[in-house]
Amino acid sequence: MNLIFSPGDIYDGRDVKKVMVEEIFSCASFKIWRVKGIFQNTYIVGKKRFFVVDPGVPSSAGLIKKFLEDTKLPFESLHTVIATHFHMDHIGGIKTLFSFCDPLVALHTQVRRYINHNEPQQFPPLSGFLKLWPLVPALEWHHMGVRDLSILFMPGSPYRPDKSKNALDFNVDVFLKDGARVPGFNKWQIIHTPGHSFDSLCVYNSEHGILFTGDTILTTYRGEPFANPFHVDESALKKSLERLTRLKVSFLLPGHSIPVKNPNMLRILNAFTHGNFNKFVSD
Repeated sequence: MNLIFSPGDIYDGRDVKKVMVEEIFSCASFKIWRVKGIFQNTYIVGKKRFFVVDPGVPSSAGLIKKFLEDTKLPFESLHTVIATHFHMDHIGGIKTLFSFCDPLVALHTQVRRYINHNEPQQFPPLSGFLKLWPLVPALEWHHMGVRDLSILFMPGSPYRPDKSKNALDFNVDVFLKDGARVPGFNKWQIIHTPGHSFDSLCVYNSEHGILFTGDTILTTYRGEPFANPFHVDESALKKSLERLTRLKVSFLLPGHSIPVKNPNMLRILNAFTHGNFNKFVSD
């Protein structure tokens, strides 16, 4: 497995572990930057106009602001914000973005059911987390955002897992269906990948084989991708993985831990099918 960055690499003369915004992909038409939060990734995609994948916790949104300031880009260049699913570590920074810009907010159409109070959001059971727990030391972590994440869990937060009515402190402008395009960025396709949650989605660019996987597929700090065992529907997740194996994927950009090059998508599916997670636990 080839990493885009490995833990010991140097980027711009600084240790990758300490870099909060790093450029991880560049071509003639766009670049991709990775914003590192407490343990989740936020991605900025574009050239003169940008979209954000998973704005994360509030501190991640603050780093997006600093990125735009440092690169002397106008705040209005941030056109669209997409969350790969409706969990607090992926949507908690959206409100903060509106303190300095006014992007479109795009979420999967399943979220409409949550915010209209038609059905409660289901969260993965504890049994799934117990499968994931041994892998936690293998994930790449950072101290940034601990306070933010704790605030999102506080009483009154609309993102707490025990909230059946997920009142929002921002408006959703676009509800995305499977096969839709990122608003304003037609080369980026939405792929509905239920499993970790029922509203989970991936964002795909077929020209360059770039896949943002959210929490559907994660990676260890050693660059080993694996299907997330923390899920609400194992059968749906397997079908989602089967669908992803049919894609050409040259760059896999997960919601947690490090991006990797040229992942073996069939190997990810097979490891999940056989419950083979032991090899991902730290040596």
